Amino acid sequence: MSGPDILREVEESIRAEKAAQFWKKNGHTILAIVFLAILGTAAQSFWVSYKKNQSEAATSQFLEAFDNKSPLSALQKLGQEEKGSASALAGLSTAAMAIEKKDWPAAISAYKNITTNKSVDKIYKDLALIQMISIQIDHDTKANADDLLNAISPLLSDKKSPWYANAVFISSLIKSSKKNDLKAAQADLDILLSMNNLPAGFLEQVNALSEMNKLKMGSK
Repeated sequence: MSGPDILREVEESIRAEKAAQFWKKNGHTILAIVFLAILGTAAQSFWVSYKKNQSEAATSQFLEAFDNKSPLSALQKLGQEEKGSASALAGLSTAAMAIEKKDWPAAISAYKNITTNKSVDKIYKDLALIQMISIQIDHDTKANADDLLNAISPLLSDKKSPWYANAVFISSLIKSSKKNDLKAAQADLDILLSMNNLPAGFLEQVNALSEMNKLKMGSK
């Protein structure tokens, strides 16, 4: 083996080791940023839809809940009393407040209530399901990879769903973080990279995670 070849191998080994160290140190932070990006996009889409479909009375009740001395309790009550989109928005807001306080069980519970509410439209149930699973990946010790993948499978088989891309991304996270199956995780990311209608911010996160996966696989 020639001198340049040896130097090249050393450089590649150092690069792979640094990549593995970077992921170990920053992996959870990267995933958290991705979750927040998904949540922000979903929340914006939901609010636009909500304003188109809700009555002024329901909107007023929702805003009054935030002025309550205990907004979290008020929103939880509103989520139980209202139906349809009003109930869903109250539930999503309850979950957002719980996330801010890092009360993961409360956030999971709020999302689960939406997914089981028969009066809520499917689009909101699917959003709540995605958000719930994204939290369960890191904050629900009882949730294993197979259960999470099974829960999200209906969305993975529905390419017409507005949440399909998000579901594929969540699937990739489950496979990489819960199953340590980087090859399967990358296959999901490749599906997303082949799509031509992803929001720019979301695509950046997909590319970042894809590059990180490839570096991790190269370091093994």
